[in-house]
Amino acid sequence: MSRIFNHLTRKLFSIDATDTQCGLKMFNKKFANILLEKGNFLGFEFDVEFFILARIYNIRAKSYPIRWDSSSSSRKINVAKLSLNLGLPMALNLFRLKIIYMFKKHAQQIEKF
Repeated sequence: MSRIFNHLTRKLFSIDATDTQCGLKMFNKKFANILLEKGNFLGFEFDVEFFILARIYNIRAKSYPIRWDSSSSSRKINVAKLSLNLGLPMALNLFRLKIIYMFKKHAQQIEKF
């Protein structure tokens, strides 16, 4: 499921990050203010919006991999159920973000004239 989400993210937004959902997010106060003011935060895919806004406001964004170790005590998940309950809404929100930022881009271009 995460590979499909990452593929959609890279195709829709040309984001170079290999995994936008995993890891710690850190940013400075300036970017935090931009996020709070401009962000739409539709759901768990808010991480993707970090990268979109960073590009729009010319703020350097980097992705650093983390090491994930699964343990035998981890809960087993039902992938089919998780995909329907979480994956589908996240994918739909990616398309919503694409539409939102397509219109914002056009609005910004119109304002320049």
